[in-house]
Amino acid sequence: RTAAPAEHAVETVSVNYGSPETEASSREVLAKLSDACKKAERPLPAATPAKTKATAKGPRRRPLAELRLLYQRARRDVSRAKAATAIKAAQQVMTALIYGGIYDLDDSQRSIQDRFGLLSLCVIGATNLAIASTIRAFPKEKTIVQRERSPRSGRPMYGALPYL
Repeated sequence: RTAAPAEHAVETVSVNYGSPETEASSREVLAKLSDACKKAERPLPAATPAKTKATAKGPRRRPLAELRLLYQRARRDVSRAKAATAIKAAQQVMTALIYGGIYDLDDSQRSIQDRFGLLSLCVIGATNLAIASTIRAFPKEKTIVQRERSPRSGRPMYGALPYL
């Protein structure tokens, strides 16, 4: 089950092609939903501005729940990007093999200095890979964060704290 209302709405009105049984079940649910909408005779209410302070303010913000939703979204994004994750893992393995081939480590003083140099190279390399990934992902994430932070009905979806 999904936690975000928008994802729930999309799942409700979509056909699940996972197996013939789930496809038939989801098509049945869609048919029932369509019939229920056709039978509803009351018109949709007109949009009216919020009149009370409580409705304009929106629901109470819960930072831990917001953090959990953001974490779940990030985890789903990573799980969808299997190719990017495989490329990052291959980069790390290749870097380790190259560095391992360059340095011959033993118990001498020179080896201690080599270990410090190797550690520095690993940190710099990992930082550069992380920065490159961030630069590629930033434009997409920026639009998502701006959309979620824009006030809808008086309050943004998330506060600033869960993003930190």
